[in-house]
Parts: sequence; C-alpha cells; structure tokens
Amino acid sequence: MTYPPLHHPSGEHPPNRTPAPPHAYLVPDDPSDNGDHLWHGYPDECFAMTSFTDSLVAQVLYGAWATQPPITAVKMALAIDFVSHRQAEAEASLGRGWNGAWEFPMGIANTVNSRTVINEQNARIGRHLTLIGTAMTGNDFHTRVIDRLLDVHSCPDRKHCEICQKRESRGLADVFELLAAGTSLSEVHLFSHWRPDDQLVALLKADGVSIIHHELTDIPEADREANRYYTIWDGTEAQGHDFRDAVWSPSWKRR
Repeated sequence: MTYPPLHHPSGEHPPNRTPAPPHAYLVPDDPSDNGDHLWHGYPDECFAMTSFTDSLVAQVLYGAWATQPPITAVKMALAIDFVSHRQAEAEASLGRGWNGAWEFPMGIANTVNSRTVINEQNARIGRHLTLIGTAMTGNDFHTRVIDRLLDVHSCPDRKHCEICQKRESRGLADVFELLAAGTSLSEVHLFSHWRPDDQLVALLKADGVSIIHHELTDIPEADREANRYYTIWDGTEAQGHDFRDAVWSPSWKRR
C-alpha cells in the first residue's frame, strides 16, 4: 500500500512538518517523535465511498440513485466534479495536482480543492475533480491511472528524474483519455455542473473515447456533500501498525 506525499494545495507545508522528498510516500523524520509518519484514510470513509460509487453505477445503469452494499462488480470509468461550474474551472483545478485517496476496493484519484489541518494528526481534504475506476483494485488503478497523472512540478530535478521524464502536463482531454485507457473502457461518465464543450468532445472522440455527461444534481445533495471531503490520519510507523490492526480486520481484508 502506498501513501501520498505531504503537500498543501498552495505548495506550502503544514506547520512543524518537513517537506516530503520527491516521489516518496513517507513523511520524513519529525523531530517531535523521531519517527516516520504514515498516512491512512479513515475506514468509515472506505465504506462510505464504496457505497457512494455503487450508487453512481446504479444512477448510470438505471437512472435512479440507489444506495447498495459495497459490492460493485460492474466495470465503469467515472468522474465527478464536485466544485466547478465551468469547464475552465475544471481545467484550472488540474494545476493543483493529484492526490491519491485510500478508498477501497475501487481506485480513486482527486484534484485537491481545499485542505484544513484539524489537529496534529488529522486533516480534512476537499475534493475537486475525482476519478474512479470500479471493479479494479486500488493498486491497479494507481499503476494504470494515478501514477500517470501525478504532477511533474513537485520534483526539483525533473530534467534528470526517470519518473518525471515519463510524465507531462495534462489537460482535461488527456485526463479523461488516461482514465478510459487505464480502465480499458471507451466511455467515461462525468457528473458535473458543466457540460463538456464541442472541442473537448471532439478531442476525445478522435481517440475513441466518448464522454457521457450527467448532471451533478443527479446525485442527492446529502450524498454529494458527504463525499465531497475525506479525512486523513497520520502518525508514527508503530501507531500505523496499531491503526491498521484496529480498523482493517482480517474479515475486511478477505472481502
């Protein structure tokens, strides 16, 4: 399992934290506890986002919002823009970078809209544009989609970095094409206030990708707002082991 580097959307770092090294998923040593810090998503959000995704699939397939158990087996490429009212706002959000989230069993990536540090070990993250691949593991989604989206500007040596050399700046068309390719699908379902313009539709169509628009209001407001945010926890490696043992029971892992 991997954990995202510690970055504010503004590029600044939270108080009393040292910057994470490029491409590292562990926060460097903190002099206050002499140990690495690990990052985890809260387990209740693992369940909530899976149920939310099931309901999105039901909305696409049946035209009705239906909360279901987290057992989605239908493969689908989904994108939700929780914030933008115009396509240009969605495009601009890509400049804030991607943040891999921890909801399982599907894979998810978000552009960050806001971040609030609640206390020393908790932060609340506001989603902007969220990409979801259903019926695939988080690891597969990371390899096929997230790793190809991660921003290049977070590395100070991107001219010589082998990882950065494989990446480039992405526009909305590139993002949707990567999501389609990474999920091996030709359709991307977008829930948003804005409708893709003719140019974006044509760019995607030229590469064999159809973007199917759904109104963001097709998602009930309570569900939309509940899933617009997620919370992260961070602590030492020892605390991380205790956290995983407490919230990821063997029966949960087997499922």
